[in-house]
Amino acid sequence: MKLLVDADGCPRNVRAIVIRAAERLGIPALFFADRLLPDVESSNQEMVLVGKGDDSADDALVQQCEAGDICISRDILLASRVVERGGVAIDTDGSVYTKENIAERVSMRNIMTELRFSGIMPTQKKGGEQHYTPFANAFDTLLAKHNKG
Repeated sequence: MKLLVDADGCPRNVRAIVIRAAERLGIPALFFADRLLPDVESSNQEMVLVGKGDDSADDALVQQCEAGDICISRDILLASRVVERGGVAIDTDGSVYTKENIAERVSMRNIMTELRFSGIMPTQKKGGEQHYTPFANAFDTLLAKHNKG
């Protein structure tokens, strides 16, 4: 098992949680981004630099993904690709995506996108300081479950 982080849009607080978990458990964590991230530097971590482009980090991450890996990403479509390869994905809000729930989540995302595009629903705005406790709790549970098997 390894941790695969879609690091371009990953908050620093979430990266710190992932880094601590990788060090504590002695498992590799790979951070995919189109730029160097200063907080990613340890023997259990690897910064995977990709070229600029909409899906370059996603494509590189999916190529590295194997069954049993855990992906950290806010991108539901990337999560779907990871699940398709036998991995599990977790959003920074603590939502866990598995083969049992990914199709429904992608469908909901597509419906909400269509509603926003047609003007029926306003565009969502991220507001205020986000707390990462739900992510940390769900991530710890996921790690415990996958570390047993």
